[in-house]
Amino acid sequence: MASDIQTFIVTTNRSDNDKNNKIRENVLLILHDPPSRFINDPVYGDMWKEVSKKWKIFLSTLCSVKYDDIRIKKKAGRRCNYDHEISFLYEGLVVKVVKTEFKHNSESIDKLPQYFNAPEKKRYIEKSYAEYFYDNYIDRICSLSETLVKPSKDVYMKHIYSSTYSKNKFFARLKEIEPTIQNEKKSIVCESIKTYLELYGSTLNINMLTDDIKLTQSGKIFILWNCKNFKLDSFLDNEFDIESIVRIKNNNVIVVKSKHGTIHNLLLRWKNHLGILYPAWQISLERLAECVQSPT
Repeated sequence: MASDIQTFIVTTNRSDNDKNNKIRENVLLILHDPPSRFINDPVYGDMWKEVSKKWKIFLSTLCSVKYDDIRIKKKAGRRCNYDHEISFLYEGLVVKVVKTEFKHNSESIDKLPQYFNAPEKKRYIEKSYAEYFYDNYIDRICSLSETLVKPSKDVYMKHIYSSTYSKNKFFARLKEIEPTIQNEKKSIVCESIKTYLELYGSTLNINMLTDDIKLTQSGKIFILWNCKNFKLDSFLDNEFDIESIVRIKNNNVIVVKSKHGTIHNLLLRWKNHLGILYPAWQISLERLAECVQSPT
């Protein structure tokens, strides 16, 4: 739809982020050569012209060899670690391929709330947080309502990393009554994260974390749109190499440092409502002033 271009211009509510991100990813597939009906649209045509012009200028910076065509494929999905594959062609032959990840309303990787998200079951820490939560805190969660029936540990672990509450009656009920127990539940979950990291945070497997970050982040660039212009950012290789654990921050973040000097923050959080489903690591980057790089 012609109105889709608005998602690049207008700041939207946080609740609409997922929906609008999908729209933006689809717009980028055609933005270098928009349909004439969008360019000539009486309401949105000027937006298409403006953003398309900036997009084409930006694309030209990604390929230093001669090209006469651009093809963009959407690659987003759980099995893929980037959003788009941009191919530059000359006389029908591919001369360069770029893997990209698009981020809206940002200017650099270190300003993103996360650059990588991994389920806690990746087991960067030998002791599973989900198991720890079940063993030490699930009884307190169940005590918040007589309607909550504690599942077996096998059943709990089978469903805890799901994103669908309805697959098990315990999780469905917990989600249903959440508004009535929210404050108490939050207190219990925050305590669980704090004590878990105090007990086991120092056992973080730095080599496994480094390997995962390299596997998912190497070979791609970040395309950042700040609602006015497209910008480029990328990692240096030694920013991936985690060297040491620095500290536990805010009772829920493991702070680690790379050989380059950059800081990676591993926030332990629940993706699908606090204490209900999908504990995960939300990983963000913090570049110290002396470590800031010029993207290439």
